[in-house]
Amino acid sequence: MLDRNGHKLVRSEFSEQLVPISSEAWRHECEVAFLLGLPIAMQEQMLDGPPHNSDQGDRGVDAVRGNGVAAMLRSEMERLGAIRRRRNRNVP
Repeated sequence: MLDRNGHKLVRSEFSEQLVPISSEAWRHECEVAFLLGLPIAMQEQMLDGPPHNSDQGDRGVDAVRGNGVAAMLRSEMERLGAIRRRRNRNVP
C-alpha cells in the first residue's frame, strides 16, 4: 500500500497505524527494534559506549546525540518489548 506521495506504508507496532517507511516515526521504530534484537551486552555497549577501560574510540548514544537519548531509547525498547509480549500472548 502507498500513501498519496507514493511512499510505501507499513504497520507500526507502536501505533498500530500505517506509517510511511520514509517517516521519522518509522526510522525511530526501526532503531528501537534493532536495539531490542541485540544481545543485552551489545545493547549496553551501543547505548552507554564501551567500558571505561576500553581502548575503543566508540562513544555511547548520549555522548553522540545528547543527554537523555539512551534513557529514552531504553524506555522505548521496554515499551516495544511489552507490546510484543502482549501480542504473542494473544496468538492462539
